[in-house]
Amino acid sequence: MSQETNRPSWVIEQSLNWRRFTCCGDQDLFPFKCHACGYALVLCYECETLYTDLHDLSARRFPAHDEYSCPQCGTDFDSDFMRSSRGRMTFQEWHDAGLDHLLIDRPFSELCEMLSGSAAQIAGFLRRGMRSTAGTRITEFRNLAESIAVHFHAAAYFRDEGYNVAQSQTLSAAMDWHSKIPDSNDQAYALLGITDATIP
Repeated sequence: MSQETNRPSWVIEQSLNWRRFTCCGDQDLFPFKCHACGYALVLCYECETLYTDLHDLSARRFPAHDEYSCPQCGTDFDSDFMRSSRGRMTFQEWHDAGLDHLLIDRPFSELCEMLSGSAAQIAGFLRRGMRSTAGTRITEFRNLAESIAVHFHAAAYFRDEGYNVAQSQTLSAAMDWHSKIPDSNDQAYALLGITDATIP
């Protein structure tokens, strides 16, 4: 992995070479660490496969959602571990674990394109009133947006504005406001705020 200054702040799905993970053919990968011992893991949240040894990707577990625990130390994961900052793993931690072979080097411009595409998909669902469908795709969008927010000076502002607009107006009105934001990156962070308010 190159030391590109504009890479995400921690290892995310888009950082992984998804071809190495062969669980279901429609992999949605969530890399994270045990908050207690720092052990590195990857969950495919499409098929609920937990890769329990990233040096041997044939080692897998298929826990029910409320039965996730660390295969190394046995600590139970938080119920919201996919949103918790405690499980985020830096690139240095990933490197120290000897896992660079699972990474793919993506240009920052490609990450921005992915962010815009994911935001457009979520926005389309919300405009059509498909909130539950948007909820099934929100993890990837949130993780990507949060991991590269440091590279956008207005990210926090637009996220706060989106949240406030969604709290004070209807979802339809919030989406109309969102659509008038000219910059696609600012739109993405405004949408992130809207989803903070409307999708648990």
